[in-house]
Amino acid sequence: GAPHVAFAGDDRRVRLIAADAVTRVYACTDCTAGESIAFDLLLTTPLSRRQVALEKLGAMCVEVVALGLALWLALWLGARVIGMELSAADLAAATADVVLLATAYGAIAFALGAATGRKGVAIGVAIAAAVAAYLVNSLAPLVEALESLRRISPFFHYAASDPLRQGLDPWHALFLVAVGACAAQTAAALFARRDVSPSTETCTDLSRGP
Repeated sequence: GAPHVAFAGDDRRVRLIAADAVTRVYACTDCTAGESIAFDLLLTTPLSRRQVALEKLGAMCVEVVALGLALWLALWLGARVIGMELSAADLAAATADVVLLATAYGAIAFALGAATGRKGVAIGVAIAAAVAAYLVNSLAPLVEALESLRRISPFFHYAASDPLRQGLDPWHALFLVAVGACAAQTAAALFARRDVSPSTETCTDLSRGP
């Protein structure tokens, strides 16, 4: 019905906000950027670098799922308040797709942080990649040259199945999972090999104490 279509119209803004927010937060994670005293202290533990990175990534996934549940509940309650005919199952499918998209870009930002050790670079490149992928998917129907690139855009696989109406498509969802998993493994491997010696400034701050 009309309420269902109206809600679907706001879906693009929801997924862009989610992807941008997660990218900003997890590109700044000390585990891969290494620009804080807490990061240096973490490396003094007996955990391997790979284990540290994977545990941080796991924590990211848990937090994203929690945010997804909160988003689902808020939207479901909002739909009921204004009288939208929207089932909890359909909304759960759409929210799960948002979570997969956000997690994929969070993992990409994590990998960029592991590769560069710079928060600003990780944030900027990850957001630029998200915007580029979104534009490719949006403009492909109008620009024939972009059509061949459309299927590698995470936004294409997010929107292709129209989860709010048709449920979560397993193949499109699997693509987003694969992007996140590859980025996570890349982040762990890069972090394990990168030179992350504590900076002189950080050591000075530690020696001074509180």
